[in-house]
Amino acid sequence: MTDDSSIDKKYVERYFKQAQNTDSEDLKNNALYRVGTQMEILPCDGNANLSSEQQQNVIDAAKKLLDVANCKHKRFKPQTRQF
Repeated sequence: MTDDSSIDKKYVERYFKQAQNTDSEDLKNNALYRVGTQMEILPCDGNANLSSEQQQNVIDAAKKLLDVANCKHKRFKPQTRQF
C-alpha cells in the first residue's frame, strides 16, 4: 500500500461510499477497483472484475485509511465526569 500521505483520501472516500451504497455488483467492483488502484493495493490493469477476496482486501484497507484520516481531523475532547 502507498504511503498514506500520497493517497487522495477524498477520492477513496467518495468511491468507497459509492461501493457501499449500490446493489449493482458491476458498480461495486468498479468503485472498489478505483479505491484499490488509488491505494496501490490492486494492479492498474483495467480489470475491475474483482474476486471476493480482492473486494474484502480493498474494503479493509479503505476502512483503516478512512478511520485513521477521520481520527486525525477530530479534536480531542476530554470527557467530563458527572457526579
